[in-house]
Amino acid sequence: MGQREAVKVGWSWPAFFFLVFWALTKKMWALGGAVFIFGLVLGFVEFQAFSMLQKSMDISLGAYYFFGTAINLLVMIFFGLYGNHWREQNLTSRGYDYKNSVVAANSEGAIATWMKNEEK
Repeated sequence: MGQREAVKVGWSWPAFFFLVFWALTKKMWALGGAVFIFGLVLGFVEFQAFSMLQKSMDISLGAYYFFGTAINLLVMIFFGLYGNHWREQNLTSRGYDYKNSVVAANSEGAIATWMKNEEK
């Protein structure tokens, strides 16, 4: 018997809140690394842009934080929306086969329900 994984359909709260850590725990190394590097680059670009704008236009620190928070929130929403889909694609690329969808309260219940249906 091979290893089984259940992937929730829809919104992913863990992906929304934990981004890089979620991707790495799900063995999505490239995604986790890309988001980490994206965050570093974005932070650097934001800081440089803020420094330039503050000197030339007297932009407040609050505007800088608002801009950074807005971008972070958009990335988090994107991860929440697509995280489970990316996980499914990653499992497929690692050799897992999609079997079918079942209704369950959690991943253990989904696997148990699927196995019960397979025995019939």
